[in-house]
Amino acid sequence: MKPLRGPFPLNYDVVNREVVASVGAFALGYTASDGRFHANKVGRSDGDLRQSLTRSIGYEREFKYLPLASTREAFELECHLFHSLAPLKTRSHPNRPRNANWNCPTCTGAHRLKPRTH
Repeated sequence: MKPLRGPFPLNYDVVNREVVASVGAFALGYTASDGRFHANKVGRSDGDLRQSLTRSIGYEREFKYLPLASTREAFELECHLFHSLAPLKTRSHPNRPRNANWNCPTCTGAHRLKPRTH
């Protein structure tokens, strides 16, 4: 897996300058005094990555992201980030896109996602 780009300050100028992709996954949080990035939230965009990031301006300090070629890749990376980073403000497992029946690449057995019916 490629590393996320960043961290970058989460503000309009930086998001508009850095983010050119429409599909991708991201982590929002802050860099501590020890230089490590701490994720508070993770997410993805299936169509407007800039908009997804700018919704958190004023609530989070920094962001890291990775542009991706498909919504499936974005879903799988969001799942990976959710499980590996254990973000404090993202309590629920990422949802699949509508009409997708993909499973989380990390969950197994009883923890697998149930099919979406809506």
